[in-house]
Amino acid sequence: QILLHGSAAHAIEGCRLGTDVAGTSAAFASTPGRGVRVQGPGPYRIGGLLPAQRNLLSGLTSAISFFTGSSGIRIEGNLIGSDASGLLAIGNRDNGIDSAAALTQARIGGNDPAARNLIVASAFNAIRLAAGESNPYVGTRIEGNWIGVAADGRTPLPNGVNPSSPSQPQATLYFGGLDCRLAVGGTAAGEANLIAFGAAAGIQVDQCRGLSSPLNHFLGHRGPAIDATSGGGAVGPTANDAGDPDDGGNRLQNFPE
Repeated sequence: QILLHGSAAHAIEGCRLGTDVAGTSAAFASTPGRGVRVQGPGPYRIGGLLPAQRNLLSGLTSAISFFTGSSGIRIEGNLIGSDASGLLAIGNRDNGIDSAAALTQARIGGNDPAARNLIVASAFNAIRLAAGESNPYVGTRIEGNWIGVAADGRTPLPNGVNPSSPSQPQATLYFGGLDCRLAVGGTAAGEANLIAFGAAAGIQVDQCRGLSSPLNHFLGHRGPAIDATSGGGAVGPTANDAGDPDDGGNRLQNFPE
């Protein structure tokens, strides 16, 4: 519905994409397409810290998709996959936010509560980043978001259920490709994400290395909070091995005993 292109500091705010005017039901019965397609270098802002700047991006294929490398984007204060109240689901049919391109110096959410994105009811991943190049996420942070839970902080609105193939649920957050050097959460006040009620793992780190995920809150997932994998989908807890010679997501590092 919106294509972002060029190097001007464009902002998208106060929109309802994929829903009716009231924000209470999906506008498309089939083939809804994407809410925002990013196809430019940035910097861009989607949402904002003021209530009037909040976007509602629901009932779409994907809410926000990156098709080319972008830098300096801010995604903050949005409702993704819910109705306008943030309490009911109007799920997106694929991912909430996805990128197969570089995404540098980006911030999804923030340590200010007003920057919190609500990302719920995605059929696949709430966030999926899988750039196939070296070090594509320099300076990128995902922090302070509520993912998989309604705006009341309690009601489950799970991501990753995969209704077309329920036997293959998806991780709430998925990071793949060659390099995962970005920060999910943090140790300062307000930086932790609430990642809840996923149909599989909370975070899947698939083959790539360097993901930092301190001090997030995990609740009610059907899989492990963090699943380090080496391709081929989620595998569950990885057994410890002497000398830890194996490789995969975050080097399949051994856990403390």
